[in-house]
Amino acid sequence: MRFQIFRALVVGLASLALAACGGGGGGHDTSPTASSVTIASGNNQTATAGSALPTALSVSVRDGSGRAVVGVAVIWTVVAGGGSVTPATSTTDSGGLAATTWTLGGAPGANQVTATVAGITPVTFDAMAVASATASVTVTSPVEKIYEGDTVQLAATAKDAAGNVLPGKSATWASSNSQSFPVSVGGELKTWGYGPVTVTASIDGVAGSLTLLVVPIEVQVTVGTKEVVLDGTTERCETLDVADGPPRFVRAEDGSLVMFSGNAPRYYVSRGAGFGKLTRDCSQPALVSADRRTADSYENWEWVWSVYREGSSWHVLVHNEFHDAVATTCQPGNPAPGKPCWYN
Repeated sequence: MRFQIFRALVVGLASLALAACGGGGGGHDTSPTASSVTIASGNNQTATAGSALPTALSVSVRDGSGRAVVGVAVIWTVVAGGGSVTPATSTTDSGGLAATTWTLGGAPGANQVTATVAGITPVTFDAMAVASATASVTVTSPVEKIYEGDTVQLAATAKDAAGNVLPGKSATWASSNSQSFPVSVGGELKTWGYGPVTVTASIDGVAGSLTLLVVPIEVQVTVGTKEVVLDGTTERCETLDVADGPPRFVRAEDGSLVMFSGNAPRYYVSRGAGFGKLTRDCSQPALVSADRRTADSYENWEWVWSVYREGSSWHVLVHNEFHDAVATTCQPGNPAPGKPCWYN
């Protein structure tokens, strides 16, 4: 009797083992594979530039049968507008959803973010950033000390109530003294005097001001020992080479100085590395008077008067004098300055 009971137990255990090995007809349980990504929430929102959207972005990840897929990484990427997302990568939950928070870019305009799952075409979220209301305006100067005669480009910065900078704003400028310190429509300040001036910039009806102190030009003069620039008794090129005209100095292309000072039909100049190193250049005159005998030629006795240089070209204004040495009423043969017929 005991033997029969033992045999029955052995047969029963064998049946259980076969069932566990699949002999009973059961199948394998496989995990779903992501095949689609769709927008769940957060698309087409509008908010202030630089702020976070009120509704988080979320996507739904499903397999081919429409079942939620758990544990799939979703990568969030800003593609337009310059904002940011937090986090940049999130994982789907038990409902197949993944989410992130989107902060728009600082400038008004269109913003875009994509959500990507490996191997699947991304979906795109759109949002519109609008300008905040201006709460404050700050006027700044690039330099602290401003001298009379300076031109200073001022800047006006608009901020919202949270202190965020509002880009793309235009200001209306005004000066407390437009006669001495005019300011342009673009905020460029001219200083035609010295003393205090207040410049105001208004944006969206909100004004900001900056008070500046324009100081006189500081000129420091040091007087040294006297130096002889030209000794007419020893350095003149000819008898009439007298440096009695106002001396004028022009710097040549090579950095040297050229001094123009003379009073003769043949006009010479001095050259040198500095004021105390000038030498009269007697190799040839800088100007030779035409000495024409007709007044209307305007080429009679000539002197170099005002000089300036543009690159390699030198320009002068010439003083011209006509001394009539022909007319019988004008002392023929007398070209001296004291004669009656002398025209400048």
